[in-house]
Parts: sequence; structure tokens; C-alpha cells
Amino acid sequence: MAVTQNTYTGNGSTTNYSFTFPYLDTTDIKVSLNGTITTAYTLANATTVQFNIAPANGAAIRIYRQTDDSAPPATFYPGSAVRSQDLNDNFTQALYVAQETKTYAESTDASAVQATANTALANSSTAVSTANTALSTANAASSTANGIASTANTALTNANTALTTANAALPKSGGQMTGLIDFAVGQTISGYATTTGTQTFTAGQRAEITALTDAATITPDLADSNNFSVTLAGNRTLANPTNIVAGQSGSIFIIQDGSGSRTLAYGSYWDFAGGTAPTLSTAASAVDRLDYIVRTSTSIHAVLTKALS
Repeated sequence: MAVTQNTYTGNGSTTNYSFTFPYLDTTDIKVSLNGTITTAYTLANATTVQFNIAPANGAAIRIYRQTDDSAPPATFYPGSAVRSQDLNDNFTQALYVAQETKTYAESTDASAVQATANTALANSSTAVSTANTALSTANAASSTANGIASTANTALTNANTALTTANAALPKSGGQMTGLIDFAVGQTISGYATTTGTQTFTAGQRAEITALTDAATITPDLADSNNFSVTLAGNRTLANPTNIVAGQSGSIFIIQDGSGSRTLAYGSYWDFAGGTAPTLSTAASAVDRLDYIVRTSTSIHAVLTKALS
């Protein structure tokens, strides 16, 4: 069953509580204390709520997703280009709303759930209608549009599947919704993605190489990418990254500028074999690769491979 909420009980001292569900926008994340919605918090990172004041001992804490269903994320017009990302966002919105409807149905009377489910169904129908219009426009376009039409056909099939699932999920004869929603389509993921169980990939998986800004202190944001690059124009310090999550791994390509002989110091979270930080290659334009894996939120195991180019 898809996770759309996490619950905790306050202890009077803890301020940070994590959540495990994916979301489209941070505005879709909601928090309540003892059944009353509160905004007295910030996001410490992409999956952690930080209360301004620790909830009282015994307080009922609920962190949940409430996806905006007022309009589809993307709107298509006759003659406009069809991007798979826009279609995916529309269908993901419908999926999330349906999941939240199912969760709501399991704790609320069926009559109240029916209205929410009907809204999800209407949004799914809108997505199907939009995809049909985009497909007709693509068929009338030039030969380049043939590839777009193929993509739209696939998106339309997935939208119909989502619509069928949403219909099946509606309460029948006053009962609760049952079953899971299976939504499968090629995804380009920006931000966090959470999966459970064993995953099988049948094509190459790629993470982009994000350029870091050269400065006296260089601070990677591990929420931006797994792989990074930076060209040193002086002696620098690689600070402790932000948004550290155990299990993340990747590489940082460290490049000497045209002068070379630049040095690199490291923040306290960077751990090397023997406890000794390595020195960089000194030749002008030399490329070293720092491979890392996050062990804990304060320990990053790293190995430097020197003089690759």
C-alpha cells in the first residue's frame, strides 16, 4: 500500500520528524498536532519536518501529503509540443490524489470519500482528454511529430490504466476502497524518489555531473546530484556537504586550473583510510576523482584517484 502519511507521538523534546512519502511540491506537505493543522515548522531537508517548538509529551503528530488537485500541472494546446515530463507530472498528480483518497477512505465514512475520489477521477479524465488532443495535433504535424505521437500514445495508455484503477478504487455500496494503484511510465526524476522492494532496471541509469561553484570554501549540496565537478583557481576547502543522507554515493571530479599546484582541505565529515587526507595532483589541468559513499549523517568515506588526465 502506498504511504501518504507518517504519525508520531511527541515527547516534549524532539523537534525533527522524518517522513517517507514522495511528493510533487513542498506545499503539498501538511502537518497536524492533535488533529489541528499547524504551520509552525520548517523543512530541515527534503524528508524531515522541524518544528519551531518541540511538540508536547503525548501530542499526536501527523505528517501527510495533500496533493493540489485544483488544476493539472501542465496544460496542452493545439499545435504545442508534447513533453513526456509534462504528461508524467499530470499522471503523477492523478496517482497521488488517488492514493490519498484511498488513505482517507480507510479512516473516514465512504460518503465523504466519494466526493474526493470523484475529483481524482475528473482530473484523470481531464488528463486523458488532454493527451487525446495532443495526439491529434501531433498526427497532423511534420515527420518529426511522428516520434512525439508515439510518446503520446504510450502516455495515453498509461492514463487510461490510471483512470481504470481510479474507477475500481471508488467506494462501492458504502464500503472502503481496496487494492493498489500500479502506475508505470518512463520517468525523468528531479528531486527525491523513494521505492520499496527489489527494483529491476532494463536500461542504463544515469546521474548528471553537477558543476560546483569554485570559492574559498566549496559546499556540495547532495540533494542536487550524486556526481559533481569543480575547477580549482586557488587553495580551497571542501566543506561538509548539506542534505547528507546515509547510502548516497558518487564522485567529485577535481580539476587543477591552468596554473596547477592548488591544494584542497576537507571538512570534518570527510573520512579517509588511515585518517589522513590525500593530496591532489599538482600539474596544470590535472584531473583527480574523489569517490565517496555516505555512511552516516556525519561520516563520508572517500577515496582519491589521482592524475586521471
